[in-house]
Amino acid sequence: MSDNFPILRSVMYVPGTDPEKIVKALTSQADGIILDLEDSTAPNSKVVARGHIVEAVERGNFGHRTVIVRCNALSTEWGPEDLRQVAAVGPHAILAPKVNSERDVRAYLAAMKAAPPQTELWVMAETVTCFNGNLPRIAAIGSEPSSRLTTLVMGTNDIKKEMRALDAPGREPLQFALAQVVIAARDNKLLVIDGVYNKFVRKDKSEDENKAIAAGFEAECKQGHYFGFDGKTLIHPSQIGIANNTFRPSAAEVARDQKIIDIFDLPENIGKGVVAAPWGGMLEAAIHLAQAERTVAINGRIQEIEALFAKNTNG
Repeated sequence: MSDNFPILRSVMYVPGTDPEKIVKALTSQADGIILDLEDSTAPNSKVVARGHIVEAVERGNFGHRTVIVRCNALSTEWGPEDLRQVAAVGPHAILAPKVNSERDVRAYLAAMKAAPPQTELWVMAETVTCFNGNLPRIAAIGSEPSSRLTTLVMGTNDIKKEMRALDAPGREPLQFALAQVVIAARDNKLLVIDGVYNKFVRKDKSEDENKAIAAGFEAECKQGHYFGFDGKTLIHPSQIGIANNTFRPSAAEVARDQKIIDIFDLPENIGKGVVAAPWGGMLEAAIHLAQAERTVAINGRIQEIEALFAKNTNG
C-alpha cells in the first residue's frame, strides 16, 4: 500500500465469529477488510470472535489489502480487552465505534500505546453528538504531529437511527452529514470512507430484484464518489466489483490528467503557477496539477493491485 495514495475503494466488514469468512475475505479483491467485533458479533460470541481475529492478524498474508479491526467501544465490558489484545498483534488499523468527542479519540489513542507505530486509528462518525459540533475537533487530531488518526468512516445506519430518519432515495436526510464528514476529513488530510448499503445480490431473489439491488448499490457508490469519499464500506463480497469500478479514475480522467501533467512539464511551463489549457481556460499548478498527479498515481497503484491479484489467482 502506498503511503501517499492508499487505495480503499472497497472496505468490507467481516464478522469475527466466522473463521471461514475471514479467510475468504483475505483472498478477495476488496481493498480493505474490517474484522468486526462490534455490531455484527453477538454479545455471547465476542470473546470467541476476538480470538479468531487475533489469530487472523497474527497469520498475516494480507497481500495488497488493508486489514482493520473494529473493536467494541471502550465503554463496554469487552472494549478494553479488545484494544489490549488487538493492539498487541498490530493490524494496519483499529476502528473505533460510537465516537462522540475529541476526548473519546484520545482515550483510544492512549489504549493503543502498545500497538506498533504503523497501526493507525480509524474513527466511526455515526452519532448525533459527533455531528453536533464535535466532528471538526475529532478530525483535527489527525493534523497533530505523529498522530495515528488517518481515516474517518461514515456510519450511516447508526446516525440514521439516532436521527429517526427514514429511508429515502438519494439518502436525502443524510446528505448534510455526508458532506460534513468529507469536509472534516479533507480539512485535516484524512481519508474518508462512505457507509454501507444494506442490500446485496442473493440467490433467493429474482433476477429483476437482484438487478434493482445492484443498480441501487451502484447509484449510492456514485453518489459517494461525487461527494468526495475515497471508497465505501461493504457488507457482502458481491458488492466489491461495483465499488472497485466506481471509486477508480475512468480512462478518460486518467488521459485528461496525464495531459495536464505533460503540459506543466513542457520546458516553457516549468515552475509556472498558472498556464493556458489547450482546450481553453487556465490550469493552476496548486489545484489542477496536484489533482492530476494524484489521479495518475492512484490509477497506477490500482493497476499494480489488479496485476498482483491476477497473478496470485492464476497461480
